[in-house]
Amino acid sequence: MRRVRFGLVAALVLLVAGAAAALGVAQPPADPAAPPEAKFQVVPYGHKWAIMIDIETGKTWKLETEPGSKAPVWVPIRRLSTDMEVEEWKQRVEKFKAQRKADR
Repeated sequence: MRRVRFGLVAALVLLVAGAAAALGVAQPPADPAAPPEAKFQVVPYGHKWAIMIDIETGKTWKLETEPGSKAPVWVPIRRLSTDMEVEEWKQRVEKFKAQRKADR
């Protein structure tokens, strides 16, 4: 008798689980009053700067102050997209460091 009861319970559980999977979990409708998702995200960078990221394109800007007026301005950050660009950048950094060391 216990085997029959256990079999029926197991079958019922599988039936309910299968029906739920077939129907999918119902999602509540979107709230029309909810604000749209932000296109940009601003992240603190140090004590007085910030980085702004365009979530859709990945473009980035650094918050700077305009010389003379101290007005805030967003300056694009150049993205190194290839290994060759990265290697060239590393070489320029090393050359700059060597020049600074020689100037001391």
